[in-house]
Amino acid sequence: MPYNRCVDFLSRIDHTLLKIDADTRMGDFRAGARLVLESNLRAFVVPPNLVKQIAQEFPGLRVATVASYPLGCDTTDVKAASVRRTADDGAREVDIVLNLASLVAGSDEFLAEASELCEIAGEAGVAAKLIIETPILSAERIREVCSALKPLKFLALKTSTGYGREPTSVEDVRMLRECLGESHKLKASGGIGSLKQAREFVDAGADILGTSRTAAIIAELQAEWY
Repeated sequence: MPYNRCVDFLSRIDHTLLKIDADTRMGDFRAGARLVLESNLRAFVVPPNLVKQIAQEFPGLRVATVASYPLGCDTTDVKAASVRRTADDGAREVDIVLNLASLVAGSDEFLAEASELCEIAGEAGVAAKLIIETPILSAERIREVCSALKPLKFLALKTSTGYGREPTSVEDVRMLRECLGESHKLKASGGIGSLKQAREFVDAGADILGTSRTAAIIAELQAEWY
């Protein structure tokens, strides 16, 4: 891969550290922040309670976080408060899990919620990415949801939380790209663990890649480069 394409590829990655294991320590988050800065990655996605600390310790870092992660079952007012708080703490982007019960059931409740949250995010000065959890939706419902959300003002439509579900499929990313056109960015996440998978999602139309396995992907890129 030519150097300029390599740099462009890395600049698409939102390095993510949201799953807390028994051996996870604050040092892991600091190491993640350094990885993002040193590799010129797009952003570092951390839990809401760590946004302020990470943003203060790494002022040049684009810090992103999540709202109502991973199930999207909070009420809209709770999600709104989360969006405002993370903006105040220094987050520049927030990935919001929409009302999954509404999405799965085929109702349109998710749309009113999404509209309100996009407006609140805009007022708070934080960019919103809307998570629709494609692995639990039919192809028909994915298209329907995408079309309904398209008129709203948000940064990106995001495929999945990647939390205990089937991996995001390349076909779903391609479908969303066709539906969105160029109106919004598209973030693919959920099961991206290799350079090959990451490239497939980019080729399918993803603008942003969300992954916790960033170091392994970078190592594969370096092996190709050197």
